Amino acid sequence: MQIIFEINNKQYIVNNISERIKINYIKNKKKNEILEIKKILFIKNKEKIKIGLPYIKGIKINAIITKQKNKKKKITVYKKNRRKGFSKKKGFRELYTEIKIKELLKY
Repeated sequence: MQIIFEINNKQYIVNNISERIKINYIKNKKKNEILEIKKILFIKNKEKIKIGLPYIKGIKINAIITKQKNKKKKITVYKKNRRKGFSKKKGFRELYTEIKIKELLKY
């Protein structure tokens, strides 16, 4: 089973139910809280394929937040102007939320 869904204007792909994925940080949600996703774009189940225009109606995903407000791997930004003696080094770690897909439901 393959599902493509949208959260916060970004699309994510899941290959199995009960798979864990990292998504951009979601504010005002706590750990072990259930997240309902209704913006489903594509579902492929063995040979059946459903494509939404833009979203599939009547189907939602329930997901559980397993980790909240964690940081991704550090990205290092380095700027340098040659022959000027200028250099600048900065690091950045983006926040993320990890969710576990629980079930696919019709509503």
